[in-house]
Amino acid sequence: MVQDVQSQYWNLVYAREAYEARKESRELAISQSSQIEQKVQAGLLTPVGLTSARAEVAIRDQEMIQAEVSIVSAENNLKRLLAGNPSAAIWRQRLIPTERPQLREACHPA
Repeated sequence: MVQDVQSQYWNLVYAREAYEARKESRELAISQSSQIEQKVQAGLLTPVGLTSARAEVAIRDQEMIQAEVSIVSAENNLKRLLAGNPSAAIWRQRLIPTERPQLREACHPA
């Protein structure tokens, strides 16, 4: 049981980290789209480039929605392990992880 809770906790951490990465990716796509739009208006690029950039923003929007769904799913899975009863108080709260994965340097034999 403890191992299941720990595993689900780290799934939630991963889901939140993935969301933040998708958010940054979306912001970059919006910035690039804006730059391309300015170049199209200046006559430096064709409108096809702008269509492609806008499609990229739409893809990033979709990825953000999928990441949000992953967070909710991970939260619900963890809540199910902590309190199976859906009327428990935890089900009315957001779960925000307080720990982040610690990266360690790999030791390579000489």
